[in-house]
Amino acid sequence: MDRANALVHTYRKETLPTLESAVRELEKLLKSGDPNVNVLHVIDTRRKELKARDGYLDALWELWQARADVALGHWRSRSSRSFLESRR
Repeated sequence: MDRANALVHTYRKETLPTLESAVRELEKLLKSGDPNVNVLHVIDTRRKELKARDGYLDALWELWQARADVALGHWRSRSSRSFLESRR
């Protein structure tokens, strides 16, 4: 679960903000007519951003699955103890 938590944190705090900022900056440069920026640069950066969002959603899924597994294990452990204690 620590790995999943770290991955979600990295996406949320580093990867996504960096790509979102890059897209905004490229769009601004494109609109201003910067000769070094064309629509393909914007599309490619937007594609990378979408791919990162997909990875972020996968990381969130993995984190919630890990949390659910821990909760289920805890519940099963408590249920087993309760059952065993009731049989005494």
